[in-house]
Amino acid sequence: KIRVPRRRHDLLPRRRLVNFIHGHLERKLILVSAPAGYGKTSLLTDFSHDTDLPVCWYTLDEFDRDLHVFLEHLIAAIAHRFPEFGDRSLNVLRNTADPGSNLYPLVATMVQEIYDTIPEYFFLVLDDHHTVEVQEQINEFLDLFVSYVDENCHVIIASRTLPALPNLSLLVARRQAAGLSIDELRFTPQEIRELAQQNFELDLSLEQANKLAERTGGWITGLLLTTAHRWQQAHGQVPVRGRINIDIYDYLSRQVLNRQPDDLREFLLDSSVLDDMSSQLVTDVLQIARPEQLMNQVRMRNLFVIEYDGEQVRLRYHDLFRDFLQDTLRNENEARFRELTLRAADAYAARGEWERAVSRYLALGRFEPVIEIIERLAVQLSDAGHWDTLAGWIDALPEESLAANPDFLIHRGKIHMERGEHAQALALYALAEEIYVATADGLGRAQASVMKGYILRFQGRYAEALAQSEKALELASGTSKEERAAMALAQKNAGLCHFRQGNLDKGHEALIESARLYETLADSHGEGMVYHDLGMAHDLMGDLPGALHHYQAALQRWEKLGSPGPWANTLNGVGVVYHLQGKYDQAAQTLEEALDKSRRSGDLRVEAFIWASLGDLHRDQGAHERAQQAYTQALEIADRSRIAFIQTYATNSLGDVLRLQGDTARASSQLNRALALAEQHESGYEASLCHTSLGVLAGETGDLKTARRHLDLAVERFLAGGFRRDLASAGLQRAQIAYQAGDYLQALSDLERTLDLAEQLGFDQFIVVEGERLSGLLRYAQSKGMGDSIPRDLMERLETHDAEVASRPEPAVQVEPGQALKIYALGPPRALLDDGNIQWPIQQSLY
Repeated sequence: KIRVPRRRHDLLPRRRLVNFIHGHLERKLILVSAPAGYGKTSLLTDFSHDTDLPVCWYTLDEFDRDLHVFLEHLIAAIAHRFPEFGDRSLNVLRNTADPGSNLYPLVATMVQEIYDTIPEYFFLVLDDHHTVEVQEQINEFLDLFVSYVDENCHVIIASRTLPALPNLSLLVARRQAAGLSIDELRFTPQEIRELAQQNFELDLSLEQANKLAERTGGWITGLLLTTAHRWQQAHGQVPVRGRINIDIYDYLSRQVLNRQPDDLREFLLDSSVLDDMSSQLVTDVLQIARPEQLMNQVRMRNLFVIEYDGEQVRLRYHDLFRDFLQDTLRNENEARFRELTLRAADAYAARGEWERAVSRYLALGRFEPVIEIIERLAVQLSDAGHWDTLAGWIDALPEESLAANPDFLIHRGKIHMERGEHAQALALYALAEEIYVATADGLGRAQASVMKGYILRFQGRYAEALAQSEKALELASGTSKEERAAMALAQKNAGLCHFRQGNLDKGHEALIESARLYETLADSHGEGMVYHDLGMAHDLMGDLPGALHHYQAALQRWEKLGSPGPWANTLNGVGVVYHLQGKYDQAAQTLEEALDKSRRSGDLRVEAFIWASLGDLHRDQGAHERAQQAYTQALEIADRSRIAFIQTYATNSLGDVLRLQGDTARASSQLNRALALAEQHESGYEASLCHTSLGVLAGETGDLKTARRHLDLAVERFLAGGFRRDLASAGLQRAQIAYQAGDYLQALSDLERTLDLAEQLGFDQFIVVEGERLSGLLRYAQSKGMGDSIPRDLMERLETHDAEVASRPEPAVQVEPGQALKIYALGPPRALLDDGNIQWPIQQSLY
């Protein structure tokens, strides 16, 4: 699979095609595209043995359609030739739950690792790409990889069809891609003459060669099927792909298969049930003690076989010939075909080649071995990210098999959940739960309820999610390890639901119990997740030292486990704490590190939270345009990944930024949209954030009565829920509204409570960032004898913050009419800007 095929002695060197590849070494991509039987693999084998440059080879098949499997083999193909390569790329892949959701981190890592570890020029050959062409994520990965990899890597893709790379036309326009099609791969009359002389010691006239070229269309398989007698009788009937004069299978049967000795004919048919042949595999499946002699005959008679070197020689039939042999065996002796296919499945299973084994069991309708393999491998495949493989196996089982194995529905639901397909996941969990109820399986019911609650929380359906978590806790007794694991996850989910509903104390209590359960299980990953959530809880309570303590406990586990996604999530929490403490440089550095790790992990949910945190940081530094961009990025990811909280939070924050920019109409629209989302989620906490923002906006537009109503609601809910950090901010805004309304006693009362709370919390940066808006209120408080309550340096820090914001104003954004750019990629490349020709050096920079 990742070894260059051995060059056969009967392979005709096709210098014009080999020289074409040599002559396009500056191109990053070379495509070799033609139907079956035109010599694509033979050409690339010839080139690989002809070039002095290193060649990495990867032969694809239908089992590589699982993106994770494809990426593992691709990394292995490069590492086979360059052992220094691969550690970083594999680490990122193994720590990425769903690489297809965001391919950029893995592409960036592979490109950088190639740059760091492979200084020389080399070729990466991907043969038989058509076997995976239906997998759009593989095409997208290859498109990105070819676009970004350095110039020392040259990718050659061989396929029966033109690969659907999104940016192929751009690569062609940039002169970074070249190709060979069926027109170039057709054998010319001169090559036909050379082939006849080399393989058959026949001297064909140019006229005879022309006739063969015309009748076969230059199709090498048709030419090789032609017997020596037909070479001499060049006017005879020859099978032509697309213009076949006789049936290709009939021709293979009469002119190839039936001309072999009986023992070799039987071997050809029987061995066709194998994907490739090694002597040991042939012995195990065909029960031939010493198959080397027969394998040598296949090789020496040039029976459409490709040879690979390795620890032992391996042979693989050409796809066309193998399909013919299998169909012939099936038609001649169906029982024999099924018997050998079953033996092959058992042999592959014994070797741990599970995909090849399962595909044969399924083809035979033998579901019991498949069920045993899924039971054995489901967790391993899921953890390794081989979701397409596992999903394909489960989906291929009949309904009665799934009804008897409801755990498979849970596994399949988890794959849907990880991909954001929540409706499908919930449906499968509900079906599994029905089966568990019917079979009185308490643990199964608990696990189904936990998973349903997990999804419902992501959807913002917090009350339903909490009910499912509590149901799971009632069903699980905690006597077994599996039950304690279900209870730990249920407590964690319940705690987070309590937070979103505004019940901070209950949430904290549930998380403490979850942490205890994970400790009894010695589950470092589970412990890390709960410590992170406890850090968030202490943050919301305003206990920033406590938040940092728990975040550090989580970081210790992520560093030990090497889990970039959770690591990024916890770094985001640390960055938020630094922001609240006014340590903007540390916050920015930490959040940038978090963003880098989240991209490496491909965890879009974490990335959305980090963008929201960056938006908050930019907003408080007065960088409103950058804040708007960050919130928009967070919202786009949240919408795509269905992250309910960020949908509300980013929408609300965008409204705040629009208010700060003076666009009150659009701000009002955004904030009301955010409130509607919060109410849809039945989240008291989210709604309170929105009421705070709406109150501030109403105050700035002069509607002080509405402002007071919104802020009263926010203060009441934050106080009841124990969200002291947000309570302090809402109380400060209510003091400002009272001051604007002339209710000075209320203003001073709210301000004094806010200052007392800030002293308890140990931070008051939320006051500083309000800047000039609150200066009147604070000076009034000082004039009324509250000077001792206001920190001595607060006014100074407020003025310093305002000065720093004013010293780095954002550049005004001006939209100018666009200019018309035209690029001509066919013929001599030209670029026109507003119909004026751009000089070539500028054209190069455009590309």
